[in-house]
Amino acid sequence: MQVPTWARSDRAFLVLLLALAFGLRLAYLCENRANVFFDAPIVDAKDFLEQAQRIAAGDWLSGDQPFWQPPLYPYFLALWWALFPSSFFVTIRVVQAALGVSSCFLVYDLTAHAFGRRPARLAALAAAAYGVAIYFEGELLAVSLETALNLLLLRAVMWALGRSRPVAWLLPGCLAGLAALTRPNILLFAAVLALWLLLRSHGASAATSLRRRSASCLIFAAGTALVILPATVRNLVVGRDLVLISHNGGINFYIGNNARYDSTVAIHPGQHWENLVAEPALAGIAKPSARSRYFVRKAAAFIVSDPLGYAGLLGKKLWLFLNGAEIKRNQDIYYARQYSRLLRFLLWDRGIAFPFGLLAPLALVGLVSTRTTRNSAAALLRLYAFSHTASVLLFFVTARYRLPVVPALLPFAACTVLDLAGAVHAGAYRRALGTAAGVALLVLLLNQERASVPERDAQLHHDLGEAHLRKQEYGPAVAHLQQALALEPEYSSAWHNLAVAYFEQGEYRQAEAAARQALRWHPPRADTHALLGQLLMTTGRLEQAEAEFLRSLELDPGRGATHHQYAELLLRQQRFADALPHMELVRRSAPADYWTLYDLGRALNGVGRPAAALQVFEQACRLAPQRPQAWIAAGAVALSTDQTAKAREYLERALSLAPDDPYALGNLGLVELAAGRSERAVQLLARAVAIQPGATGFQAALAQARAASANTRASAR
Repeated sequence: MQVPTWARSDRAFLVLLLALAFGLRLAYLCENRANVFFDAPIVDAKDFLEQAQRIAAGDWLSGDQPFWQPPLYPYFLALWWALFPSSFFVTIRVVQAALGVSSCFLVYDLTAHAFGRRPARLAALAAAAYGVAIYFEGELLAVSLETALNLLLLRAVMWALGRSRPVAWLLPGCLAGLAALTRPNILLFAAVLALWLLLRSHGASAATSLRRRSASCLIFAAGTALVILPATVRNLVVGRDLVLISHNGGINFYIGNNARYDSTVAIHPGQHWENLVAEPALAGIAKPSARSRYFVRKAAAFIVSDPLGYAGLLGKKLWLFLNGAEIKRNQDIYYARQYSRLLRFLLWDRGIAFPFGLLAPLALVGLVSTRTTRNSAAALLRLYAFSHTASVLLFFVTARYRLPVVPALLPFAACTVLDLAGAVHAGAYRRALGTAAGVALLVLLLNQERASVPERDAQLHHDLGEAHLRKQEYGPAVAHLQQALALEPEYSSAWHNLAVAYFEQGEYRQAEAAARQALRWHPPRADTHALLGQLLMTTGRLEQAEAEFLRSLELDPGRGATHHQYAELLLRQQRFADALPHMELVRRSAPADYWTLYDLGRALNGVGRPAAALQVFEQACRLAPQRPQAWIAAGAVALSTDQTAKAREYLERALSLAPDDPYALGNLGLVELAAGRSERAVQLLARAVAIQPGATGFQAALAQARAASANTRASAR
């Protein structure tokens, strides 16, 4: 069905539609700002943000390993972080709301071409108010970008179908490539689409049509490959491994295809996840692509050895996909409702798990009732709905993976609603009753699964604790982490974070006990060994601290934070030569970090390289001119190398930032004493000694300055 040129009423409806869609999303954004996760994302969202920040800071190739997750979304985030760093968390959500609004428009356009204006309006209104979409558009996850690109791909395919030249298929191919770089599931639809296009006969002679369709398929595939190729080349050149897009596909395939599906799909970040990820390495497999294949082979072994079990698992995943409950993946969608009255209205699980618990029955009935509608737009919507559903079932079912299928189901649900209304209006009560009975039966069947209960979710409490911890809100952090441990006592990551919270509050005994509990449940945690090293160093047990730092580095030799912490221990012991290689390694990974430069300068000065130390301290001063420590250190080194003018400049700057710092006062006093300005030296050194009585060097200099001052006064008399 081809839609004629839009009339004035169409344009008016679209204006109202877009205003409604954007208004609902902005309303949710305003409410959701109170959410503790709003500017403290966790799990995948945290990983995406950290990767985006590294890219925006200049790491354009994003590390030296093949991509773990599809790369387009982190680069998308990096763009907005670079443009709006101070307002990023609001800006990115406004941008993603705009993507959601564009998806509503595309739902209208696709439905209008498939079934006409009335179903299009109803489907678009449902898309505008679809609570799950509004929620995910407010998260730092790729769903909004993925959905918009998938719908844009469908629209581009419709456009290409109306063109006679095969080159028109280059645009859909490129969009398929972009969608694959966001989430590779779309490649299954791309393959099915190419096959459908090849088998589809439309006009022209059979031979001409086949040549044209073959050329169109090749150009479509070439466009897809052209967009994906840079990621593949980057993985090969930078990561020295042939990975098409990313290498997390293998482990995700295994998670969704094994005899213990319920337990593997429920694994959250922590000990069990790390143990699973480490399996290939323990088997001697190093390359990321080979690790991915290891998990594929493991899943394939289950499929081959137990085909009936696998068939049952596919049936179970289809059941979960069609059921109304929104299944969590790292983040619980239902928890967000406590911050938003709008979300409580648009997303609920009382009797019917709304909205999908109603959408799925309506869409299934609509797929059957519209089976005789065979225009290209309707065929594309069916093709996409079935193939993308299959791509989810190949892995595992969660709310965020199911959402991109929803826009293709809305048109069929709209047809069911209008068909039912039309039957009632026409007096065809038997037909209306049959349709209503079919929908009601499916509603009963597809609302059997119950949603998760956030209050009993250990991971949610862990994540809340981590978010509060990152905000330095230690009281709420401790409360949530203790709740997580009450629900799951062996949760090593919760023990670790609890240790951090206690440590930051100066409660060292409780911090040490929590850290040792974390190691009890998960001994190979390098970060916990490093944390325990910090605790022991802080409480003066330096030998034990050194053993923990060395154990941490044995487990994770590349962990820069541990190298820095161990170097701080060595610097405290004045083992400058031992500390220097650790600080040089840290500098290579964090060349623009203030404290890295500061401690590197201390090590260089300690091994008798004051010129190099001064250069590093000066770099730190330029990097963070508002911090006094590097100014003081630079002034002290300049003084030791008889650069008194430079020393005075640096120390005066330090005192302007920290007027009561004893080392800035004392070193400037030494500068004044060397310059013969004994009265000024006495004032500065006396203040330094009063603040820091144990500074014996300053005490001796003060006595010397007082003697010089007395001599000066005597000479004057």
